[in-house]
Amino acid sequence: MGTVLTIVADVIIVITFPLHCRYLYVMLRKDAQLSSMEYAFRASLFNIVIANLLYSIVFILIREPAAYGIFPDFYRSQSWWLGKVAIMQAVPNAMISALFHLFIALNRLSALVVPMRHSTLWTESRVQWFVMAIWLLTILECIPLIYP
Repeated sequence: MGTVLTIVADVIIVITFPLHCRYLYVMLRKDAQLSSMEYAFRASLFNIVIANLLYSIVFILIREPAAYGIFPDFYRSQSWWLGKVAIMQAVPNAMISALFHLFIALNRLSALVVPMRHSTLWTESRVQWFVMAIWLLTILECIPLIYP
């Protein structure tokens, strides 16, 4: 059963990779329908897509070829830094995705609880500071993983 689940997970990640690329392309275009989205929500979605793309790239290019034994000599000789990249993919990337989902949840909660102050709470500059703080927190979490 474990092998079937592994294969299903591999297929899902490989299939969703082009979808994430397409979604990122759509988010970067100056489209009127996306521009009408609230900035905090749009910024959160954009950063979630970036985190998912980072996860998918590491999964497709490092973890799965090594797991299936493709280029075993290369992965043995480069395992000292590829292992660090794989560890950084697992923990901080999951954390950043969870933090951006929390960011969206807090944004929607403030829209329901304090609708009159919502636009003043979620200004573009404040959202940019939150996004930078989340990425900085993730980078700081990666430092002990890089230098054990």
